[in-house]
Amino acid sequence: MSEESPEELLKKQIENCIFCKIVNGEMDSRKVFEDENFFAFLDINPSSEGHAVIVPKQHLQVAAQLPPELSAKLAILVQELSRQMLKNLGASGTTFVVGSGVAAGQRLPHVSFHLIPTYKNKVIKSEEKELDVKVAEKVKEGLGA
Repeated sequence: MSEESPEELLKKQIENCIFCKIVNGEMDSRKVFEDENFFAFLDINPSSEGHAVIVPKQHLQVAAQLPPELSAKLAILVQELSRQMLKNLGASGTTFVVGSGVAAGQRLPHVSFHLIPTYKNKVIKSEEKELDVKVAEKVKEGLGA
């Protein structure tokens, strides 16, 4: 059993968290949005062109830990990102997904929300599954942040 305090364990978890490293600029990403609460970037293994990952800047493990005021801000952000995906990427729709907890498919110990543009008659090819500067710029267009 670990002799470290809960605070020390959390500090270690944050230091090793990939999403915290992205938020802090320690790892590269294709940022599409950032404010004081959230950081959004293109998924490194996208389900479709423009697949964005939204993470709270605060290290939270599951969605249930998101304070109500941040949940409201997240809803507004998802709506605006979705609007830009429809307008600037020509998406036919968007899907919003969160896997909160290991049993729900969450792979990293930092909650993430996925906004996935959907396209009529378009399937992403494996060679397209790379960070794309043009796509990130198109999603950012009109966001003002």
